[in-house]
Amino acid sequence: MTIAERLRQEGEQSKALHIAKIMLESGVPLADIMRFTGLSEEELAAASQ
Repeated sequence: MTIAERLRQEGEQSKALHIAKIMLESGVPLADIMRFTGLSEEELAAASQ
């Protein structure tokens, strides 16, 4: 993986976490957030803290 690919992947992960936080605050069910963002339950738990 090149540096550019790694940075792009990190940016995508950061954006997914940002969106997930907003969805959590809006009361969207975890299963839906996981499906829409591709994040795991563990990642969502960390994001909600």
